[in-house]
Amino acid sequence: MKDTQSLLIRITCLFWIITKLFSYKAWFADGRLYPVVPPFELLDALPPIVHSASFFLSLLGLLLLIIFPRKTWLMVGSLIIIVFSCLLDVVRWQPWEYQCLFFLFIFIINRNKPAAQYSAILFVMGCIYIYSGIHKLNSGYLFTVWESLILRRLLGLSLATIRDWNLHYVGLILPVVETMAGILLLMLKKKKIPLAILIAMHILLLFMLGGAGMDKNRIVLPWNIFMMLVLAFYYYREIHVFSFRPMLRGPNLAILLFWGIMPSLHLAGYWDKKLSASMYSGTMKYMDACIKNPEAVPKLKQYFAKRNPYKTCTDGKARLPLYTVSSREMHLLPYPEYWYFRKFKKKWEKMYPGADATFKVYQYPYKEVVEIE
Repeated sequence: MKDTQSLLIRITCLFWIITKLFSYKAWFADGRLYPVVPPFELLDALPPIVHSASFFLSLLGLLLLIIFPRKTWLMVGSLIIIVFSCLLDVVRWQPWEYQCLFFLFIFIINRNKPAAQYSAILFVMGCIYIYSGIHKLNSGYLFTVWESLILRRLLGLSLATIRDWNLHYVGLILPVVETMAGILLLMLKKKKIPLAILIAMHILLLFMLGGAGMDKNRIVLPWNIFMMLVLAFYYYREIHVFSFRPMLRGPNLAILLFWGIMPSLHLAGYWDKKLSASMYSGTMKYMDACIKNPEAVPKLKQYFAKRNPYKTCTDGKARLPLYTVSSREMHLLPYPEYWYFRKFKKKWEKMYPGADATFKVYQYPYKEVVEIE
């Protein structure tokens, strides 16, 4: 079992390093056009060298864990450094980062309890698929993901064909299957059927996001490969039977809280989207900067949008989608929460004082535009 544990630690650290390198600009504070926005203003006073040092130290720690996967002090030190690094900028709070942080936490607290570690990792994986499916049961998913990405972009179907064949609500089958596969992953002793379903869904996602979509959010490639490897190599051959009991004792209670309970609060708007396994659910909030004086931000002109489909920017103001800046510069998507948007606005005004910008937020069905005060 120790070999299996070491293998999972190595796989996790390897792909964690890859995701960080893919988004390396997000881990530095200097030379970035996209503002650095920490959750606490106190952290904003730290110099750029702190961001750089924490990034390189985190890479070093993960690299050493690939070589020495059983060194507890290395795991603890790496966890502390990476958590600190993430606290320096909210845009770093991405789903894969959140998942890998908890994997490392599980490796530490269950280092001498292989059965508990097995169950805790499986619980996280199961919750990811269960909640991912549940969060997709909405009209935003059917329109932006099912119709636009899968039927039209991937399969090349026309709107007329989609309507004639009544394919719109057929899209609900995928999230239901994803949720059921996540449940079966936890319930079945032999997991080959849910494993095959989930791996197939990851492959579909990679095809769906190919080309331009992958270029904007390229980290989905190593992250999806990582998820498939965890499913294939860690659970294909059963060693322990899943038990819910470890999640009810000691530090593992945190796993139950943050993966079993808190994502359900996102359905009521009380927990953040990126911490709730809600990727590609069609509920993303987008924010545009409407710039009155574009000549004050010449370096950002390459990201200005020519179209204004949701009428966010009026009176001749230049439209700058923050999604475009973040995805092209850092290959990450912005943090889609109102509390973050308000902090972003304050930091933007300090960074680009002459731009005279207002900030507008919108999401599906794109009927309402909210200005950030």
